[in-house]
Amino acid sequence: MPSAIETGALLDRARTDLARPDASPHELRSALAQVVPAVEMLLAEVSTLSGQLAQARTCPVTGLPTRAAWTARAREIVAAGPAAALLVDLDAFKP
Repeated sequence: MPSAIETGALLDRARTDLARPDASPHELRSALAQVVPAVEMLLAEVSTLSGQLAQARTCPVTGLPTRAAWTARAREIVAAGPAAALLVDLDAFKP
């Protein structure tokens, strides 16, 4: 599997080839043939990382958001504008 730098370089070369007004159909097909696997690899990597992020933000035991998830969400809310928070201490809570 190529590194991110190699993939970036490949995509840059393909972008240059595809932008050339004098590129032949063969050159264009060749450039696209290199781009498709690179994009598929990047999409697979994004999917893997998204899954890992979801796992990191969810407690495997309870299925509830972790402290990191709550903190990230709180930062988003505070950045969006005025907000209020209600904190409840549930010591000795029994359903």
